[in-house]
Amino acid sequence: MKYKHTNIIARNWQGLARFYEDVFDCVRVPPAANREGITHIAFEVDNVEQIMDEVLKHGGSKIGDITSSKVTGVGILTFVYVADPEDNIIELQSWK
Repeated sequence: MKYKHTNIIARNWQGLARFYEDVFDCVRVPPAANREGITHIAFEVDNVEQIMDEVLKHGGSKIGDITSSKVTGVGILTFVYVADPEDNIIELQSWK
């Protein structure tokens, strides 16, 4: 099984699409259904702080502080919650 896509209904779909293309290298796929959705989406990134800065630079906002936590048997998870320009929540995470 693998993750395929997320559908977000936006006030300004073109601006929001540009945000995800510029920050996360996403590719546009026309949405097939207009319905209420998810609470947040998560991206695994190489550098949480760097991508958080990109989110802020492209009109997003910071929701919380960068946090690290040891997960026994897995490694260290570093994550932060941010929001896109329309206040949709994004989790940025990195595993070491």
